[in-house]
Amino acid sequence: MKRMRGKCRPAGFSLVEMVVVLVIIGLMLGAMLGPLSAQLEARRLNESKTAIEQAREALLGYLLINNRLPCPASATLAEGSAGAGEESAARDASGQCTLLQGVIPWVTLGVPQTDSWGRRLTYRVSPAFTKLDAATPCGAGGSSKPCFTLSTPGVLTVRAAAGSNLATTLPAVVVSHGANGRGGYQPDGAQVAGAVGDELENSDSNVTFVSRPADDSYDDLTTWLATPALMARLVSAGKLP
Repeated sequence: MKRMRGKCRPAGFSLVEMVVVLVIIGLMLGAMLGPLSAQLEARRLNESKTAIEQAREALLGYLLINNRLPCPASATLAEGSAGAGEESAARDASGQCTLLQGVIPWVTLGVPQTDSWGRRLTYRVSPAFTKLDAATPCGAGGSSKPCFTLSTPGVLTVRAAAGSNLATTLPAVVVSHGANGRGGYQPDGAQVAGAVGDELENSDSNVTFVSRPADDSYDDLTTWLATPALMARLVSAGKLP
């Protein structure tokens, strides 16, 4: 009579072994995704810094060609709508823009519509630097001159975290609303909710803005046109004496 052989253990992993392997793989992926996510965010940050500087240079270029700064574009017009991305044409009796805070007129300036987080750049301008008077003519481009002078002050202020001023009498300010986007406008014209404190200061309609290091409550990027630099460009170009 033949002796019965014992059953062999099936090849492969047990359920417990599979769970251990999956846990180890998950930990390894987590360790790799952390630095990757940080690298992607750092890249977006650098791209957005570049975007607001490009907008700033485009404003200066527009100024040299047209002898004035452009009016903002409407922040609430959806992408593809009539007039979206174009400077507002509305002016008061003196020829100054009536819309003073909106978004960068990306179509007019030929710059990207949004920062790297997909929100439009807020743009605020001092009214005297937008004046257009075709009768004089001034601020009309071509051979005309700016309607403002070397002594014309801007009305905008950028302050630091402690409330001290970083820059005053500014002609224009540009803001990227950071990774959280609070206070910024999306391409569909909707505003991202939740702005408070310094982020609210950068998205409300007053003349004060904030530029400070990022923390849990603030991640905006703010740049501006300084009056001396702006005037120096115009003098060098022969636009002002």
